[in-house]
Amino acid sequence: MLGVTVYTLDRIVAEGGLPMYKIRGSCRYYEHEVEAYIAAQRTVRRAPQARPASRQRRSKPGAPTCGYYPGMKVV
Repeated sequence: MLGVTVYTLDRIVAEGGLPMYKIRGSCRYYEHEVEAYIAAQRTVRRAPQARPASRQRRSKPGAPTCGYYPGMKVV
């Protein structure tokens, strides 16, 4: 029902998210508790927010624009 690995299920149980019942060495879960866990994990997707317009980069006065940096040897 959950579609997760055994290790993930062990982690969910250890964190207290889902109760487990051990009967004769077998791990058991009530179906209504699994359904309640799934319902509790459900989230509502919000509409994407509009991104602000990106600003154009302005070069600083005196900043190199051709890949030259101070101290570079020109051959």
